[in-house]
Amino acid sequence: MVRVYYRLSPPLAEIIASSETLRAIVRAGLFPILEWTALVLWSPWIGLGVLLLPVGLGALWVNRGARRCQRASADSRS
Repeated sequence: MVRVYYRLSPPLAEIIASSETLRAIVRAGLFPILEWTALVLWSPWIGLGVLLLPVGLGALWVNRGARRCQRASADSRS
């Protein structure tokens, strides 16, 4: 992984450095990560909660969808 990083990083950095649009996109993409990191440093428990809350909600959503599919399948068989 480190070898791949050192092989790909310099050319990507040059491409990003040459384009103001790409720099803005990268900055916008890194901003939430930097803010979350600051939150974790301030309060690790809140930072963990912020990270795990969407994962938990996503799991609930997937579970509900699976149960709906099972019910629909059972209803169509009867």
